[in-house]
Amino acid sequence: MKKLLLFIGLLWSAGANAQFTPGQLLTAGELNAQFALYAPLAGATFTGPVTIPTLTVSTTATLPTQAANTLLGNTSGSSTSPTAISVGGCSSSSSALSYTSGSGFGCNSSVNAATLGGATFAAPGPIGSTTPSTGSFTNLSSNGTLTLPNGSVTLPYLATESANTVVANFTGSTASPVAFSMPSCTGSSNALGYTNGTGIVCNSAINASSLGGTAAASYALLASPTFTGTPAAPTTSATTNTTQIATTAMVNSAITGNNLAGSFTTLTASSTITPSQTSGIVGTTTNNNANAGSVGEYISSTIASGSAIPLSSGVAANVTSISLTAGDWDVFGAVQFTVGATTTQTAYFGCISTVSATLIGGQTVVTPGMATGQTLAGVGAPQIRLSLASTTTVYLVAESVFATSTMNAYGFIGARRRR
Repeated sequence: MKKLLLFIGLLWSAGANAQFTPGQLLTAGELNAQFALYAPLAGATFTGPVTIPTLTVSTTATLPTQAANTLLGNTSGSSTSPTAISVGGCSSSSSALSYTSGSGFGCNSSVNAATLGGATFAAPGPIGSTTPSTGSFTNLSSNGTLTLPNGSVTLPYLATESANTVVANFTGSTASPVAFSMPSCTGSSNALGYTNGTGIVCNSAINASSLGGTAAASYALLASPTFTGTPAAPTTSATTNTTQIATTAMVNSAITGNNLAGSFTTLTASSTITPSQTSGIVGTTTNNNANAGSVGEYISSTIASGSAIPLSSGVAANVTSISLTAGDWDVFGAVQFTVGATTTQTAYFGCISTVSATLIGGQTVVTPGMATGQTLAGVGAPQIRLSLASTTTVYLVAESVFATSTMNAYGFIGARRRR
């Protein structure tokens, strides 16, 4: 009873809504109505805002144990109490944890250069892997050795240098290359030189003496040289047929020595050619003809009896002709006459002439006519020498004095070049 009265007293002094007076007797309903406004110490359910004083924990507090590989969190789409969330394995070289709002953690197992930034890494493959990859960098610094493949750094990306410089190591030992200023070296007697440990220098005293001790004027040009003195050359074999130089010793051996015979396409002599008195010039050994223009060239023309030309009494006529080029010629011929059975014959004439249809005195052979009834007659045109300065036509001319019937002539003319 004392406890009940004490509790009623506390309710009277703490509750703003209590309407009790000291010494008032309460009914069971009034007590239950008051009890409903307060929470029990165990298992209470609060409504509305709850204000509690700051708690001070005097001993170590621990959270309840959780399952392995879990964490506390709220991965729902709204505010709620945290719960244990399981985290799956995600530890491969191409994996990374991911998080989806309202769902929670996951594992991205396809992380690579493309997923990290396709615009930065042109080809898949993590930087630093054993598989070559490509990338684009604004600035790249290295605190160790940076090895690049050949040709990977092109000329536009080299550092700029001063005009007329080269990048090289001209020291006496291994060192990084540096810029080296090139000397001006453009004179007609200048040439670049190089000194070990110093670099490129300009030699301004280049001349014939320094090149070999002899002035340039003492050397022959490669094209169309003119030699003085007694130039000498190696003597080749007498049977050599190349473009190499032929010495006088080689020519002498080929023509007159060692029983060798010289062979020439064209041989021109400006003085006397003296052959052996017994051997002389060897003639042809078969039935061929000398070339046009060569000594021994032969030209001829023949008119057969079936093509005999008719004659008029006392009128010279051309039987045939040949054309001779300039030179010294021996010309000869013969004329045959066919006579009608009743023809009276007085005389026959034959001649080699350079004038058409004209008998030349001193070059004409005359034969008296034969008795009537003789149908064949002949006369030889004497051989003459013709020295011609230009191409000339030479004629075989015939003439006959006859009467009553007919007279025809045919024949042959030939010429041999003497020289």
